Amino acid sequence: METRRAEADELLAKQDFWNERSSWLSEKQPVFTKAGEATTSILSLVEELATKHNVKITRNQPTEPSERPGMTSANLTLELRGEMKPVLEWFYELQKPDAFITIPALTIVPNEEETSEIIVNMNLQKWFRLPDA
Repeated sequence: METRRAEADELLAKQDFWNERSSWLSEKQPVFTKAGEATTSILSLVEELATKHNVKITRNQPTEPSERPGMTSANLTLELRGEMKPVLEWFYELQKPDAFITIPALTIVPNEEETSEIIVNMNLQKWFRLPDA
């Protein structure tokens, strides 16, 4: 019983922090409207940043959305190629908190044909808040 009480006290002590996070999410996370618009949104961002960082997208394939309570995602399977530093800069910019992007699977291998490059295969998700019912 004491352990449960200590856990409850700890959660109550962090209540303001979690309330702030919840407010930020409600304000910033994009609302899901249509599957096509969600996919276009993530694809546009990926392509814009690839151009900016000189990263080549060699394959992009929309996949089935993922669902979580109150959220849905637009998903892509990507293959991209580029030099290590530009690819890492692309990753960094892509994953800013207000982009709501996650990368659940990723592999990086050397490009044996063009040794100055790496090849990245990844699954990418952009999360959207479901509209209030």
